[in-house]
Amino acid sequence: AKAYYYTTIATATKAICSTPIVIDSQLYFRSESPGLSSPILVSGLTIGAWRITDIREIVLGKVTEFTFQDNTKEKLIRSESDEADLYKACFIAIAKKLYKKTHTQEGIEYEANLMMMRKEYVDCVNKALRAYYKKLTDAEKAKAKKAEEKALAAKKRMKSEKVRAEKRAKAREDAIEIQKEAYLRAMRELKSES
Repeated sequence: AKAYYYTTIATATKAICSTPIVIDSQLYFRSESPGLSSPILVSGLTIGAWRITDIREIVLGKVTEFTFQDNTKEKLIRSESDEADLYKACFIAIAKKLYKKTHTQEGIEYEANLMMMRKEYVDCVNKALRAYYKKLTDAEKAKAKKAEEKALAAKKRMKSEKVRAEKRAKAREDAIEIQKEAYLRAMRELKSES
């Protein structure tokens, strides 16, 4: 059995490291380096700080912003050679949040590929993507509902305008009928007087 030691991100680059683990609600990295005797807390990260709470596409298919549980944000910019895979982008965003100070871009991508095999990260990403797609469908439904309400309001306006036009026409006809009746009555009175 191997003895594991716990280290920070800074010393983790000198040892073979796995993904983060939690001890007493604090985030540590486990390493197989025998030179470390006591656990060292990873500064600034607490349990669940890497969990994605919101995904927002700033530029459609080009720039995506990820918001994490501790309200920090990471932006990923897709180059032309990259494939548009939001699932993988989530893992890269998590890896970037955890390792950006100590790893190169290739190291971050390597860690993201390792995270794709860890259930806790997969569950987190699946939950975030479900929320993102639900938000998209809700936005589309709201947009469709708004368009439907707008069309219904336009139809109502047309109908009420038609009713008002009919009322105006009827009022004109009634006024003409009254004038006609008054004219005929006046003509009858003139004939009866003469």
